[in-house]
Amino acid sequence: MSKTALITIRIEPEIKAEAEKLYSSFGLNLSDAVNMFIHQSLLVKGLPFELKIPEFKGEFSLDDGSFREESVSLSIEEIRKIAGPIAEKYDLKSLYLIGSRARGDYGPNSDYDFCFEMKKPSAIKAAGLMDKLSKAFNAEVDLIDRTVATGEFLDRINRDGVLIYEG
Repeated sequence: MSKTALITIRIEPEIKAEAEKLYSSFGLNLSDAVNMFIHQSLLVKGLPFELKIPEFKGEFSLDDGSFREESVSLSIEEIRKIAGPIAEKYDLKSLYLIGSRARGDYGPNSDYDFCFEMKKPSAIKAAGLMDKLSKAFNAEVDLIDRTVATGEFLDRINRDGVLIYEG
């Protein structure tokens, strides 16, 4: 017989009783069920089931344990109030909202697309900017550096872009 280790868990008595009743219908005791759960977790390198929260509109990230709710519809002014201080902190020349949110034809799962120009370009600062905006809007954010945009894409930015910040 292989060595075993004792684990102690805390659980409400009524939940324990329900679980014991359920597992006994499969010919298992609670210890066997917990053991199976742990082995299956190791086998799949994660939880052996999908996490769902009833009536929750959004998603749960196993990477960082955060909840991300569905994007809310924000006015351009609200977007300015949220993004303006972030743009100032990152010393931007300008920040434009582009894409579907700028045009007004976005859906509930649309990301936020921004075109930016930094006073002093820095890839590290650009990554930080994207992270801060993503957290502030609780949504995915795509960034394009205005200095690398060319041709038709630059024309589209100039035509559809909404100025959010100018510093």
